[in-house]
Amino acid sequence: MELFLTSWVEWDPPDIDWIKLNSDGAVNPSHQLAACAGILRNHHDIFLMAFSQRLAFVSILEVEFSAVLYGMERAWALRIPKLIVETDSTNVVRLIMLGCNETNPLFSIVQRIQDLMRKDWMVRIHHILHEANQPADVLAGHCLRQSNSELLFTSIPTFLSLSINADYLGTWFSITS
Repeated sequence: MELFLTSWVEWDPPDIDWIKLNSDGAVNPSHQLAACAGILRNHHDIFLMAFSQRLAFVSILEVEFSAVLYGMERAWALRIPKLIVETDSTNVVRLIMLGCNETNPLFSIVQRIQDLMRKDWMVRIHHILHEANQPADVLAGHCLRQSNSELLFTSIPTFLSLSINADYLGTWFSITS
């Protein structure tokens, strides 16, 4: 017997005075490509900026960490005092919150993220469903298809507008088990 779970998913704005970073990564193993991306929005769903960056081909987990790190570095450079970081990787959230030992290949990037979190600002790390992270996913996938190694946007690019609008308005998704 197949079971269907249907849920409503929409972008959840941060509290007043907080900025939300939705981050994601993408890999294309057949072409040995990887990219990370993130989108910063405020509590009014106002788009502040977005970024994507090509990476050396690495594991999807390292790409997800890179998206968080790069997004946090951008937010820090913009002097954002209160940041909520959302990722669809439970492993990223777990390793950031609990840390890892020095023999873990991700130790360096986890340490860099933890060091950033200890700076003079407030940062929260949250897990979200992949379906609730579509704009960041679209942005990372777009970067895989571009020749530029880094893309920065201060307004919503056309290719991302449909995904941002759907994220804001919400959508149904189904899971079959």
